[in-house]
Amino acid sequence: MKGRHRVFVNATIAAVMAITEGCAYYGPIAESEKAHSDISYKVGADLAYEQYKLGNKIQTTPVDPADAGFLSGETTTDLDKGYDVGLVAGVVGSTGLEWLRLRAGVDARFNISSLTRGQYRTGSNDTRQQSTDTRPPSSGSFVYTQFSCDPITLIPYVGLDLMLLGGFFVGGEVGIPYSGSEVQSGQDRWAEWKANQKDHWGGQGIKYGIKIGIAKHDEDLPSMALKFEKESYLNAEFGGEKASIDRISLVLEARKTF
Repeated sequence: MKGRHRVFVNATIAAVMAITEGCAYYGPIAESEKAHSDISYKVGADLAYEQYKLGNKIQTTPVDPADAGFLSGETTTDLDKGYDVGLVAGVVGSTGLEWLRLRAGVDARFNISSLTRGQYRTGSNDTRQQSTDTRPPSSGSFVYTQFSCDPITLIPYVGLDLMLLGGFFVGGEVGIPYSGSEVQSGQDRWAEWKANQKDHWGGQGIKYGIKIGIAKHDEDLPSMALKFEKESYLNAEFGGEKASIDRISLVLEARKTF
């Protein structure tokens, strides 16, 4: 799988280089209809809703040894959703006619959830009282499971934009992101997490999305776009069990030509 990811990254970089070197066709048509190429940089913000399908093993925690005298057994949490915010920066090359643009680029996304990894009751987590604990929650014994992304996700992609009237455009993108994530679980005791299990997985997924935006003809202003994207990792594994991660996000980005 990593070999395939490298092939896609290399192909994307090659496409960007070809685009930026001006590999465009100029036929016997009007000057305004001739193909042209450019390279841009972009920045953006990403607000994501995440869905997880995690196995039971990584989410199952026995009673705390301090409670073994009056509690028994183990408790399984059910962490199935969470949220994340990302900051995106990237470079993209494009070629084509004024009204139809083929794009290829690479984005790097910084995942804010990486800052909350292991911190008490932060980020995406499920915390619940031990199944055999009948005490009031204020004095009960709890267990937890937390999911967090690695700091950086790399996303090579290709896309197509169609220009509309009034400077508006619509488009679509597909890419192969590479990311990692960690799941940890354990006891929640006295405002402190004590991890019993931690497992990390890293690999490639698939990402696709649609966008609508407006292109600024003033060179001093960036083009703006709003994107709706889905990012899926179907081959994840935590605690020796298969898992999947889906990330549905709304992205606001600004792009400006060098």
